[in-house]
Parts: sequence; C-alpha cells; structure tokens
Amino acid sequence: MAALLIVGSVVAGTVGDRSEQQETSLTTAATASSDEATSEAAAGEDASRAAEEEASRKAAEEEQRRAEEEAQRKAEEEAQRKAEEEAQRKAEEEAAAEAARLDPGTYAAISDRDWALVERDPDSHAGKKYVLYGYVTQFDSNTGPSTFRANTGGEAKSDWYDYDVNTIVSAEDPSILANVVTDDMVKMYVEVVSSFSYDTTMGGSMTVPLVQVNVIEVTGGM
Repeated sequence: MAALLIVGSVVAGTVGDRSEQQETSLTTAATASSDEATSEAAAGEDASRAAEEEASRKAAEEEQRRAEEEAQRKAEEEAQRKAEEEAQRKAEEEAAAEAARLDPGTYAAISDRDWALVERDPDSHAGKKYVLYGYVTQFDSNTGPSTFRANTGGEAKSDWYDYDVNTIVSAEDPSILANVVTDDMVKMYVEVVSSFSYDTTMGGSMTVPLVQVNVIEVTGGM
C-alpha cells in the first residue's frame, strides 16, 4: 500500500512537472509570439516612417526643382525684356540720330576764320556739324563714287577761286552725290571726321580735313 502511494506520488509529481513545463512552454511561446508581433509592428512602423520620409524627401526635391525652373524662367524672361528694351532704345537713338543727320537745322553756320581753325586741327573738332560752301576740284574714277576733293569755306563766295581750304568730302550714301560733278559749286551740311593725309601727284603728301557730307546742294558751276 505504501508502495502504491509512493508510486502515485511520483506519478502525480511527474504529471505536475509536465503540466508546469507545458504551462512554462506555453507562456514562453506566448511571450515569443508577443515579442515577434511587437518586432513586426515596430518593423512595420519603421518601414512606414521610412516610406513617408522618402516621399517627403522626393516631394521637397520636386518642389525645389520647380522653384528653380520658375526662377530660371523668370530670369530668362527678365533678360529678354531688358534685351528688347535695349534694342528698342538703340533703334530710337539711331532713328533720332538719322533724323538729326538729315535735318539742315542741326548744322551750325561757321565763318571762314573759324573754318580755318578747324582746318588747322580737324581731329579736335571731330563730330562737329557745320554748313560749308565750296568748289568741287576732283570727282572722278580716282576718287570713287562716294568721295571728292573740294576747296571749301564757311561763307558762300561768288567766285570759285575764293575757296581755299583743300578738303576731302566723303558720303556714307553715295546716291546723294549722283548729281555732283567736278567744277560744281556746292552747299554742304557736313560732320568733321578727322585729319586725312594723302600723296600728291608731285610726290609729296598733304594733310587736310576729312568731312562726311550728309546733305548737299549744287548751287552753280564754274
């Protein structure tokens, strides 16, 4: 009887131990499962956060790209606007200069004495606009269609030989000289260009005023 009790106790103890082991195993498994679920949840949160951060980064990059493109577009438009304004300003200035160039009222009358001072130092009078009178001494194939030599003065003379300032006269537009020939008496609206040196037929050289004629009138002949 005692032996049976001992055996029963041993069996009961064994069964109890197994139950405890099972409970421990179940608890451990449950804990492991809970930890795994927690890890998965954390991993999911990390992945979600990373995805959100990546999306936010891409959105920021896209916004920056668009801002840069907009800034570039505005800069190009501003540059084009300034270029167009500058082109228009230059065109208006050129048109005004052309109108003034062809307007006899923008040329100053000059005395023979003052013209003699210009003859002495044409370079210091470059760009000045004067009314000149003169006598065409050479206008042929040697001078070309846009240039001639003339004896000039600041005051109109009745005789050709009274003009004594040797002058080279050049036209930017040769067509205005179409009606001019050697021995003509002329009235000219000119701009002083510079001094001009050329070789003479006698083997020497001569320095004379060079002027650009913009308006010319034939007033008579020799």
